[in-house]
Parts: sequence; structure tokens; C-alpha cells
Amino acid sequence: MAFNNPWKQATLQPWPIPVVGKPTMRVLHLTDIHVDRKYSVGTEADCSHGAIETYKYCCRAQNSSSTIKIPAGKYGTPAKCDIPFIMFEETMKWISSHERNLDYIIITGDFESHDVWANNKETTTANLINITDTIYQYFPNIPVFQTFGNHEGVPEDSFAPHSISEYDSRGPQWLYKVLNQTWTKWLPTSVQETIM
Repeated sequence: MAFNNPWKQATLQPWPIPVVGKPTMRVLHLTDIHVDRKYSVGTEADCSHGAIETYKYCCRAQNSSSTIKIPAGKYGTPAKCDIPFIMFEETMKWISSHERNLDYIIITGDFESHDVWANNKETTTANLINITDTIYQYFPNIPVFQTFGNHEGVPEDSFAPHSISEYDSRGPQWLYKVLNQTWTKWLPTSVQETIM
């Protein structure tokens, strides 16, 4: 019996070249937005917490020291931070004014900041509504195909299987209700009951 070697490197294929004259589509893909509602301009963007060196703690007032090595900028900082909401909104505004021929938008989740211990149903709901409304504000006539990511679960990654006995009380129905509320802009009413 022969086995495939999992360590054998796959042969890379070149990128396909589109055929001249063949129809193409313009698609905007948004993923891992990770808006930090506690982002604070001027705070430390490259913070360090001993063994824990992660962007979960940076660009926030409560984690900033008196000596700032890299200050958090108004529109974000290429350091250890999630982005401020203004960066997300200005990006949507810029794309909508420069890319007028989009065929559709794909959104693959993860709107929440990485401080997963602080997320709860209320903050996640507010964030989903706010970000979805912002996308709709700048792209009102563009079809949007959206899903949620692992950060939308509360707690993170928690999407209980239908098989657990407490599914009705511990499952993600609350999240489906929020998505049903926010996605109605892009979905026909005939499918609303299938979301929940």
C-alpha cells in the first residue's frame, strides 16, 4: 500500500491569465476587519506585556505608558493594534468613490476586536449592526454576500452544535436573529425564516 508523503512540497502552478475579451467581474472582499472601539489616538501602538506580546492590548488608553515609542495614529498604526472605526469608515468611503463598477461584495466575518474576553452579546450586536449599516451606507445598490467569523461567537469560537441538549438556550440563535435583522437589506423576505 502506498501513502502520500504529507511533507512533499506541492508543485506550484502559475496564476491563470484571463482570456482577452472574456467577461470579468469586479468583487470587493472584506474580511477580518477587527474594529477596536477602544482604540485611542496617541497611545502606545507597540506595547509589550512580558510573555504576552500581542495587539490585543495595544493602542488603548489603559495600556499606555508615559513613554510612547510608537504613538497610535488617527487612522491606525502598522503595529500591534486592531483598527479604529474611522479607518474602516474612511476606507469604505474611499472605495465607494473610486470603485464605481463593483458587481458584488463578499464579507467573511470577524468584525470584532481581538479583546475576546470583553465581547458580549450586546457589544457584538451593536458592532454587527454598525459595521453592516456603514457598508450599506456606502454601497446601497451593490449585492452583498455575508457570513460571520469565529470572533462573532460569544465567547469567541462558540457555535454550539445542534446535538447538545441545551441548544435552544446556549446556541447561537441570538446571533442569527441579529444577522436576520442586518442582512435584510440584501436578502428577499422569503428567506428570512431560514436564517433563524
